[in-house]
Amino acid sequence: DIIEALSMLSPETFLMGCGLQTIDEHVNNQHLNRRFHRERYIRNLRLLEARLGKNIMVEIICGLPGETYAGFKRTVEFLLSEVKQSMFACSRFRVLPASYFWDHAGDYNLVYQKDPPHFLLFSDTFSKEDMDKANRLVFFIHLFFTILKGVKRMVEKNVFNNQLSVYEKIIDHISSRYPE
Repeated sequence: DIIEALSMLSPETFLMGCGLQTIDEHVNNQHLNRRFHRERYIRNLRLLEARLGKNIMVEIICGLPGETYAGFKRTVEFLLSEVKQSMFACSRFRVLPASYFWDHAGDYNLVYQKDPPHFLLFSDTFSKEDMDKANRLVFFIHLFFTILKGVKRMVEKNVFNNQLSVYEKIIDHISSRYPE
């Protein structure tokens, strides 16, 4: 019903954000009290595309309570290999005032900025180094999706599974040649 109602809007007038957040079952079940259904998510996303066009952006979050860097990478791989969306956004988890995680930050060992925007700095499952790696990974993938689209086309054309590992090798190569 929601998709049907949205299809009445002109797709040129808005960008639809579809919150994926994470595919990590442990994080979803134990920490966020939500469920993720892979097939249903993809099916609904394709239905939205059919009704609204390509003005759809999938949104993920890094550093969710209980999430590890490996779990975050699985979400990125899902985004690249299965969702295959042309636009995505990744934001760092925020510990917002008056939220559950603000009130229980100590229970989750969340260390965050005390001033707005209250970004997570690190936790017991997502270290500062993990956050730096996640930010670097997302920066380069955005670069490949927006400016260096030839890299994205090459990977999509030649790699059907585990696209993320190919992107990581490209990123490591670029970083080794241009460390600054």
